[in-house]
Amino acid sequence: MPSSLQGESRETLRKLRQLQNVPSGSCIHDRINFRFPWKPHQFHETEATCFYHQMLDQIFNLFHTEDSHAPWGDLLLSQLLASLHYQQTELAKVQNLTCPDLGNVVRNYFRRIASYLQKKKYSPCAWERVRREIEERLFLLVSEAASEES
Repeated sequence: MPSSLQGESRETLRKLRQLQNVPSGSCIHDRINFRFPWKPHQFHETEATCFYHQMLDQIFNLFHTEDSHAPWGDLLLSQLLASLHYQQTELAKVQNLTCPDLGNVVRNYFRRIASYLQKKKYSPCAWERVRREIEERLFLLVSEAASEES
């Protein structure tokens, strides 16, 4: 990920944290392993940037659905979507991000997430579990990118 987006990536994480509206402890029965398809230092920088871009696309698509408006207010959600869109646009300007294999891997991961939400009937706890999953995974990617910069 380009260093110019580090600040915006942290801002996206902050916005995701602000979306928490159900205490995580009350949703312990909703825990699930979505099988995140990334291991630190698995890809070189271009692949990592492409993976991050694919993640942003899928997060944007997930939180842009009508079902995502129920658990959160429109203001916070629109701020998150604006931050995601900005990063997507900036990443597209910086590099040619053609990575069909990684795109398929990320899409499959988000299909598991969407299937889980549907199975749980988009409950507040299901959304909280997904929000937490995405926050943790973005934190991993942003932290790894920051450590590679130093």
